[in-house]
Amino acid sequence: MSHMSDSQDLSVTSKAAGVERGQWRWMYEHVLVGSVFGVGFHNLGKFPELTMKNGGSCFLLAYSILAIILGIPLLFLEMSLGQLQRGNCWTVWQIVPLFRGIGLAMVLLSAFLSLYHSALLATSILYLFLSGSAQPWKSCPLPQANMTCISLDQLEMRQATSNESIAYLLGQHSSMHYWKQNLWDVSSGMGDVGSCRPSLVGCLFLIWVMSSFAICKGIISLRKVMYALCILPHVFFLILFFCLATKPGGLDGLDDYLKPSWNIFTNYDVWPVAGQEVLHSLGLCWGVHLTLATYRKDNHRENLRRDTVLVMLANIFGSLCPGFVVAASLGILGKALSLEVVELIGSGSEVIFISFPAAASVTGTPRLYTVLFFLSTTMQGLATQICLLQTISAVIWDKTNQLKWMKKTFVVPAALAMLGFLLSLLLTTQAGIYWITFLETYTLVVSVPFLAVMMCVAILVVGDFRSYLSKVGIKINKDALWFFIICFFGLTLLIAVFILLDACVHFSLPSNNMPGFPPWEPVLGVPVLILAPLCVLGYGAYHLAFKQEGHIMKRCRDATRPRMCRSPYDTDMVDCNQNPIQECFLQEDDAV
Repeated sequence: MSHMSDSQDLSVTSKAAGVERGQWRWMYEHVLVGSVFGVGFHNLGKFPELTMKNGGSCFLLAYSILAIILGIPLLFLEMSLGQLQRGNCWTVWQIVPLFRGIGLAMVLLSAFLSLYHSALLATSILYLFLSGSAQPWKSCPLPQANMTCISLDQLEMRQATSNESIAYLLGQHSSMHYWKQNLWDVSSGMGDVGSCRPSLVGCLFLIWVMSSFAICKGIISLRKVMYALCILPHVFFLILFFCLATKPGGLDGLDDYLKPSWNIFTNYDVWPVAGQEVLHSLGLCWGVHLTLATYRKDNHRENLRRDTVLVMLANIFGSLCPGFVVAASLGILGKALSLEVVELIGSGSEVIFISFPAAASVTGTPRLYTVLFFLSTTMQGLATQICLLQTISAVIWDKTNQLKWMKKTFVVPAALAMLGFLLSLLLTTQAGIYWITFLETYTLVVSVPFLAVMMCVAILVVGDFRSYLSKVGIKINKDALWFFIICFFGLTLLIAVFILLDACVHFSLPSNNMPGFPPWEPVLGVPVLILAPLCVLGYGAYHLAFKQEGHIMKRCRDATRPRMCRSPYDTDMVDCNQNPIQECFLQEDDAV
């Protein structure tokens, strides 16, 4: 493996395999990309709602505490595993072969996330295009019988009446009408698919094309694209925040948003909610942080702990900024409607596509604010989508590197983009809202905390944890890094188990919160819900039964030891654990 100077595009090329694998040229490029990845549409839509409904600044404090004792250790494990093993979500688990199902679960989870995330991103791009021109959500549709609608463009010039305020609370306003009737033309239920929405299909195609082009040359092209996608959204959100905070009602919205409720610290329900949000907002256990860390230079290993903290802080900052923007905008709308901010806050996608456009319509300069807002959300969402596609592509690149027709790097992302576009077309139909809710609910709630538990068990309980920690710079009984020791072998694992158990006990079917889901919805949802346990336990049983020999204790012992693997840059067989700089690949007879 050869290294080039920092002034050039660092890449490592295997003549035998025909694979070009780049590296981050600058130390902070990985931190920059990792900082924006977790701030996707789930975080943009849910974080403001959770903060306002769970104690304001006290919820943020609980979130920050769990981000330190849960987020930092898990993020460190992901990044260090990628840095040391230099593979992908699948091959890095040669370190503990029995748990290679974790890698399979990560890839499948990223695939499901990319589908519904692309549909939300397509909606954001459509709103961006409309923000600079017609802004159809400001005006009511043509009058219909028995339809009450208040036009938001009329509220800009006057104070709303009490009847109009009530109509807004009931969803009888032009922003809601546009969302349900014009944009989606929502059907009667999940089974009533209807037709695709042409405008969303066009934006969806654009999303997948841009994502595939962004990684057409692997990490080299990804690195160049991400500079704009990682920096500009934060700048735009800061501009929006300061502009909206100076409007009448803006500071009142922030005050309502951050109003503390100290009794939440004794409320059992708040802590698992904050823990789930830490896992989602940092993008943990999706395999992306692990994949991005495989492109770090060898001499960056000593900065792993520092970079982990930087990525976490940047993600928290990226989560807080949209929340402050939404709170200030809802404060302005609340003043116009004489309503409290907590009465206006929506849930999920409603915060992005209904609440903010409605709030911006009464600011006096709605085009400027909606363009900045949807430009920011689109760029952040595109960064997340690209990282998800890169994670899936890396597995296929590394597995099929011997095939001549796969030597061209652009083949894999182009094929994945086409497949992703076709599969996500279902989410652009009249039943798309139901399918998006279905995927978001079933993919995140159980699989993510389960994978967090399994990562801790695989590396720190079953694996050779002393050797592993010494390789990442933590020497037990020698370094004064008791924070990592306590978290790794106590708090982090216990909190992850607590979140997992709470998610299983309190899981609620989408049909309980939203009408339109048929009785057969759980039949499709349960396999997705238990996707991660099926992958981990299923592959573990397969590995013990068919990949090991001897009695059961010997099989279990051998299955937890590092496998011999072949590096694409060396014809010799190397020990994955003792030679972490090499990149691990499956042997030809080890395909599942």
